[in-house]
Amino acid sequence: MKPYGTLTPTGKLRRLHALATAALAGYDLDAPEITFHAFETNLLYRVTTTRGERFMLRLAVPGWRSPEDLRSEAMWLQALARDTDVRAPRIMLARSGEAVLPLELPGASGTWHATLMSWVPGRLLGHYLTDHNLAKMGALFAALHAHAASWTPPAGFTTRRFEHWLSRGEANLITEGERPAPGAALHEQVSALPARAREVLERMHRHVEAAYAAIDRSGLSACMATE
Repeated sequence: MKPYGTLTPTGKLRRLHALATAALAGYDLDAPEITFHAFETNLLYRVTTTRGERFMLRLAVPGWRSPEDLRSEAMWLQALARDTDVRAPRIMLARSGEAVLPLELPGASGTWHATLMSWVPGRLLGHYLTDHNLAKMGALFAALHAHAASWTPPAGFTTRRFEHWLSRGEANLITEGERPAPGAALHEQVSALPARAREVLERMHRHVEAAYAAIDRSGLSACMATE
């Protein structure tokens, strides 16, 4: 068997399809059909049952998020479904009662974590930034903030916070003072950025840090986002 890292993108998807099939075996679904959807930050599959039910299966790439982060995301989405009318994806529990299933497959490189969610139909509104849609987005954000202000996260919820332009504890390789020593592979990659690209990133860094410095960081919610 070829090492995972040597496979082509198509070869990786072919191998990971078996991982998706293994994940769905942990749920009580009626003859689910799996269709590849996207492989961006995570690997996503559309799932349809013979009864017409539709779901999204997400396989979180190893190392991208910790199991604690993924379980916390599930807790948050479950709370939104229970406490609000926000049309967020609903978490579907596995037969074991778990919201997140760790999976390993020979030749699939590391531990992947599966989460099955309800399918929420819609379209990418980034292409439809009308006044009406922006007002609806503002109302949605307000509802999320109102819920967060009154919700007490359960035990085991992540303590990480989104209070930096890098949200997952990565090394900051863009701004001065935090770059690795010359000769390191990452240093060479950053150094290869065009001057204009680096200037834009450094300006973004200054603006974001200034915005965070102007607010009370003690009021920030834990780092939570879905992909």
